Amino acid sequence: MELTRREALAAAAAAWLALGPARARAMPPRPAIGDAMGLGIDLTPQGLRTPGVLQDYTVLRRRPWAPRLIARTTHIRFWVDWPFVQPDGAIALADPANPGRRHLHALDDQVDAAVADGLDVILMPYRYPRWVNHTTRHFHGKSPEWRMPDSGHGPESPWARFVEALWLRYSCRMACFEVVNEPNLQIWPQPGVAERVAAMVATVDAIARRHREPVTCLAPSISDAESDRPFMITEQRP
Repeated sequence: MELTRREALAAAAAAWLALGPARARAMPPRPAIGDAMGLGIDLTPQGLRTPGVLQDYTVLRRRPWAPRLIARTTHIRFWVDWPFVQPDGAIALADPANPGRRHLHALDDQVDAAVADGLDVILMPYRYPRWVNHTTRHFHGKSPEWRMPDSGHGPESPWARFVEALWLRYSCRMACFEVVNEPNLQIWPQPGVAERVAAMVATVDAIARRHREPVTCLAPSISDAESDRPFMITEQRP
């Protein structure tokens, strides 16, 4: 007997319902979600590099559709692009003579605006100036600014001094500090990157404990990229 499309769909639905109780008994119970999930905004490094573009939060918040978006948002992440905010290693981040002060002040304005809008700010240091890693070469498409410095990420490293300068400037305005973006994909060299990230976390933890502001230290967001070239991408498990 030939079934109409509606009859076939009804038969399939009945079969699925008949399997439902057995499937439900076989499935483990789902764990309850303890806290409500939040909505975060990530504006990429461009808002710091080029103030005035849409990724600049002071611009975004003035768009007619922004109030409804911001009202449903809990967190916002800002990328502190180190080569832009401190291009000269001989001049401290907070020094008025810092040639990166324009970008730093743009970040100040965006952080202040986000806090005024009731958002929890996440700061994340990004990339390395060439005066830190002393390289100008690319590596399989990865820029020199993504090369981790030989000076490492320990408590006496230039990276630690940069992080502490950010801490002193923003700790009263930020809710979270994230150590690095996608370390298993973006930065290079990849061998030993998990140990490097562990050193970053330990250094940030020590800075947080020293200054005692109520800031949450975040482990890095990990890329889900895959590759058969371990010198390019590290598996997520390490």
